[in-house]
Amino acid sequence: MRPAHRWRRHEFAEHSFRVQVGFEKSDSPLDISLSYGMILSDEGVNGDAGTTSMATAGDVQDFLNQFRTCVEFGSRVEFRQTPKNIQGLVTLNLTQAEAIRRVCSLQCSDYCCGPQPDIDEDGKEIWVFGCVENNIEVYIKLRLDPRKKRFARPVVRSFHPAEHLLDYPLK
Repeated sequence: MRPAHRWRRHEFAEHSFRVQVGFEKSDSPLDISLSYGMILSDEGVNGDAGTTSMATAGDVQDFLNQFRTCVEFGSRVEFRQTPKNIQGLVTLNLTQAEAIRRVCSLQCSDYCCGPQPDIDEDGKEIWVFGCVENNIEVYIKLRLDPRKKRFARPVVRSFHPAEHLLDYPLK
């Protein structure tokens, strides 16, 4: 069962407090007690698979360069055909090819979080970015899937209007 509410990464020191979290398929909330030093992340608490990490500008640039290199040298980009992504392209008035070109033009300043384990697929490493396209903030989730061939497969897991304001720590 996933929380209906998501939390940004926060570090707390010298504080103790209670948080009430409601779940999507449950009417009763769950009380969680937290003490200093605990971290709330997008999906978990203190070391769970969902704990987000902050990359350096160099790490982000390395990932973006690897992603672009894989695209430039012919690796087929896997653009996930989820209903949310398809509707996102319609809302943004973009084709899939235009969205992939936009992804390849991302900069370090577009970085939001990662690398972090992908909770939907075996903990593979994902990176989250954002940008503004047609005056709409776009949520972008990327991954490079290793392959036996020379280049990894670039994967666009999410490309749709952001459901909440994104944080850009490298801006």
